[in-house]
Amino acid sequence: ARDEQGKLEARIKEIETTKANIASRIGEIVKVVKNYRIRFQNLCREEVAIKKVTPYIETCVNKRAHYEGHIKNPNDKIYNLINKKDIQTYQNSFINLEEFLKRYPKYKEVVLKGIKDKTVFQKLKQQYSRIDKEKGTIYKEIIKLENEFDILVLEREKIEQLEQKNIPKEKNKEETYEEQVERALAKKREMAVDKPKKKSRDMEL
Repeated sequence: ARDEQGKLEARIKEIETTKANIASRIGEIVKVVKNYRIRFQNLCREEVAIKKVTPYIETCVNKRAHYEGHIKNPNDKIYNLINKKDIQTYQNSFINLEEFLKRYPKYKEVVLKGIKDKTVFQKLKQQYSRIDKEKGTIYKEIIKLENEFDILVLEREKIEQLEQKNIPKEKNKEETYEEQVERALAKKREMAVDKPKKKSRDMEL
């Protein structure tokens, strides 16, 4: 009986350890997937921001010569009058570009230098490729982790079923009326068997 009890306790401990490990791993997966999704959303926003700022960059590239002419000759009224619209267009576009660069300062050198040497669109294309590649990697990782999550949930359910079979029912579990009656009768029978018989007076003599 002791051996059986020892085996049962060892089995219960094994089940509890397995459950704890599964719960720990599920917690890790939930946390990692959450971070991946945040990163994925941030990349999507970054991609959208680049698309929105691209027309302003194009304007800065096309109107840069007009604006630089204005900077070199700020008092040239004729030049400024003739190119007023182009100068204002550049300035307005550059304001929008600055907003983008404040939000994504890592692009500052790429964009400002790229506008001067006209390589900005090639460099932005490279950034698009980088973002797309990273998004693809994150998506694959999320799918992989979600599949593992589903498998762990099924394993946890199996462990819980096994636990129900191995762990004894609690003694203080609420009994049905039939169980109460049966327990009372069994106790009565047990007392009747164990109760010592009284000796008759004839036997005492």
